[in-house]
Amino acid sequence: MKFSFYTLIPALLLSFITTTFAYSDVQKTDWFEPPVTKFANEGLLDVSKENFYPADFATRAEIVKIVMFSVLPDALNTTTYNNEFVDVSASDWFAKYYGVAAAKGWIQGQNNCLGSANCKALPNDFMPRSEFAQFIANVYGLDALSLAPEFSDNTSATWFQDSVQSLADHCIYQGFDNTDKVSPGSFITRAQLVTAALRARHNLQFDFGCPTDEAIIDDTFSLRSTATDDDTVAASTPVAAASSSSVSSYRRSGGGGGGGSSNSNNGGGGLNIGSDTDGDGVDDSIDNCVNDVNPNQEDIDGDGVGDACDICIVKDDPIVQIFKNLGYIQNDDDVCRFDGRGVTRDYMVYLGIEFIGGVINAPPAIPIFTDVPVGDEYYNHFSDAAISDLFLGNADLDDVGCVGSSSCYAYPEQDVTRNDFAVFARRAFNLPLTNAAPQFNDNPTTGYRSDSIQIMGDHCVFEADATGNIYPDAIMTVDEMLRAYNTIL
Repeated sequence: MKFSFYTLIPALLLSFITTTFAYSDVQKTDWFEPPVTKFANEGLLDVSKENFYPADFATRAEIVKIVMFSVLPDALNTTTYNNEFVDVSASDWFAKYYGVAAAKGWIQGQNNCLGSANCKALPNDFMPRSEFAQFIANVYGLDALSLAPEFSDNTSATWFQDSVQSLADHCIYQGFDNTDKVSPGSFITRAQLVTAALRARHNLQFDFGCPTDEAIIDDTFSLRSTATDDDTVAASTPVAAASSSSVSSYRRSGGGGGGGSSNSNNGGGGLNIGSDTDGDGVDDSIDNCVNDVNPNQEDIDGDGVGDACDICIVKDDPIVQIFKNLGYIQNDDDVCRFDGRGVTRDYMVYLGIEFIGGVINAPPAIPIFTDVPVGDEYYNHFSDAAISDLFLGNADLDDVGCVGSSSCYAYPEQDVTRNDFAVFARRAFNLPLTNAAPQFNDNPTTGYRSDSIQIMGDHCVFEADATGNIYPDAIMTVDEMLRAYNTIL
């Protein structure tokens, strides 16, 4: 689905890189052009690609690479990836960046699972701006200094409030679309990623405003001095305290860190509890449900609101009720985990296989997909889809796939795009290309994936908006996917 535009250019070529590269979708007048140019010249971006895709969401792997390369470039050559995460193979292009981040304690895995069996990093998932703020604040040791005005949508007592404010205080977050909002629940885009990463490199503080990105590059602001391995800081994770071996490469500017994580409360991450309304051991300032006991801070849909107090809206959607009545949706949790976020590939494959008659092939003893092991909830469905040539694996869901190779990935927890759904639905329901529908303006090319989008138009599954676009890379919500399936059925 996504181009790996963060592939490093060999060091031998770096000295020849100039500003002569040209992405067709990056213009000199674009607000994100300075950091794109800067990182392209440093070899962080693959300049052989035609497009940068600035509006696409950045994957977690892309984020980790950009940040780790910016902070500890030398460590990339000395740190070994030790298979800390079951969904990050040592052969993956992003493995060494996860090795550095895990060694420093900056990446803890899903539900702070680092160090446990079957720990997942979800490298192909996207990251909300709230979580990105927390990641950057931890890596660079940034404190909330109350220098910059509060964003109007970052005023409540949430686990990410201080992290978002710290990025504002250090001129990294400067408002969303020229407003006083930061949109903490929105996924960070590639343009926003490189812009924030550039600003984070410099010791900036809000002082009646922030310098422009051009000024940051031209004036070469003083970089933060790297700390020694003795300069441990407390990570402000919402789930569990960081280990005492977690270290930061940058000192905190306000003295809020230091000394590792001496406290053992579940939510403080080494911070002293100040106010704990619900008595669950998590400070109100980072508790994602202030009035409901939830010491482990579960947030299955990743929207920043804990499961204990999250109101699920999608369960009441009429299309959900239809499929519940048909028996395809067993309970509200099946869909509530996707409320406010994209639906994932595992659920797309599960429902698709069920809609065409269920699993018909005996599951193999040896997994077809490296990241869907025997015993996985959707093992039988993924195996059946692969055996029936309905789902071929790999990141792009193209017409080739990786089934049959020794290391084939399904990326089951990656969000489904319209492109992904179109390719899978085309195969699962054997839908023909008729070209009966007008071509979508943003799907002009030919090829397997483009034809799959056209097929969805031919069969009234996808409809263009007022501008004639379908946005093939847009993430599908669970209700949108159910309506698509319903139209096909």
